Order: sequence, then structure tokens, then C-alpha cells
Amino acid sequence: MQRKFRDSAKSATLFRCMMMRLLLGTLLAGAMVSASAAEGITLGGMETDGANSYLYAGILAPVGPGPMGNGLVQRYWIDHVEYRYASAGQTVKAEGWGAEAALGFQGAERDRWWGTYLGAVCRDTRLSPDDPNSRARGESVRLKVQAEMQAPIAANWSANGNLSYILGQKAYWARLRLLTPFGNGMHIGPELLLQGDPNYNARQFGLVLANLRLAQSIDTAIKMGVRHTSGEAARAYFGIEFGRAF
Repeated sequence: MQRKFRDSAKSATLFRCMMMRLLLGTLLAGAMVSASAAEGITLGGMETDGANSYLYAGILAPVGPGPMGNGLVQRYWIDHVEYRYASAGQTVKAEGWGAEAALGFQGAERDRWWGTYLGAVCRDTRLSPDDPNSRARGESVRLKVQAEMQAPIAANWSANGNLSYILGQKAYWARLRLLTPFGNGMHIGPELLLQGDPNYNARQFGLVLANLRLAQSIDTAIKMGVRHTSGEAARAYFGIEFGRAF
């Protein structure tokens, strides 16, 4: 019985590793396909508070020829996450790489746009010390749904929202930004971010300066504020985001 259990566990691990390699291969293939599309967007950035960090790079491109904005899109993403949370009277450090591949639909009308996506996220999260109750623990391939939008809400103000949920892990990520013009095409305003799963949750509140042109054809956003993770002391965070159309 024990041998059968070990063999079953080994088979499950091999299957997850195979799925991870397959998804990473899909990511690279999608990136090459996207590079030949008529129009797309490359994204990248990082955020850190000294103890928690997030680093990412991604591609958004239409499915088939044609510009972005209305219709089917493909989304590919890789990231590295590191965070800490309190569990059973001790601090657990979580760290790992992830990859995503998704299809979605985008729509735009005048000064507003929206998008929805459905895809798979593959992640390998290491915990130190180990936390057997964590849904993020180890290798996994799960479904992910995501929605985003931007729309005017008042004179000279617009709302930018992003919401995602990973099934199985029960992990959520939600961000709301309120932006107003700040001269030379830039926008400024507050941002609120909530994220977590059954074992961990964090919230952030800060200020973001968006549409800053640090280089030709590259849109940049700089953000800073305060982050608080349950069971941990509040920390100041800083982040930078990049976006470029191709």
C-alpha cells in the first residue's frame, strides 16, 4: 500500500513537472507568434518593500492579424514572487517562479476599455519553514480568471481596475487606481491593492505616477506607498512598471 502511494505521488509530481514544461514551452511559442503580430504590448516591472517582492514580464497580442483593442487576444506571463506571512506563531517565507498562458477578449469605446481572460497558471512555490496547510505550496497547474477595465468616473478622473482569481488555490488579487492628468500626458492618483489566499493576505495603499516617458515609445509608471501583511509589520513599498507597443 505504501509503495503504491509513493508511486502515485511520484506520478503526480512527474505530471505536474511535464505540465510546467509544456506551459513554459507554450509561453515561448506564444511570444514568438506575438512578435510577428500586427500590434501588441510588452509589459514588465517590479515591486518590493524589502521583504516581499514581485518581478514580471508579459506579452499581450491580438489573435490573428489586426490591432489591439477589440476582439480576441492572447496573454503570456512569467513572474517571480517572494512574500512572508505568519502561520502557527512563526514567519513563513514563500518564493517561486510562475508562468501563465491565457486567451481573452478586449473591448474599447471612446475613453474606456475592458478585457476578460481565462487561462492556466503554473507555479512552483517553496516555503521555509514548510507549511503543509498552504494551498500555494509546491508545484501546481491551475485555472485563472482575470478582468480589467478603465473608465471615466468624474471630470478629469478615471478609474483603472484589475481583478484576478486562481481556482483551487483560492488566491485573489485586486487593484484599483484613480487617475487624473498631471501635465505632459502623465497621470497621478492613489492606488489600493488587496491580495491573498486562505493562509495569507496583504493590502497596499499608495500613490502612482503613470504615463511617464523615461524613454522613447516606453510608457512608465512609478508607485510608492505602504504595504501591510497580516501578522507582519507595515512596510514602505516602491515599484516601477513598463509598457511598450510593438
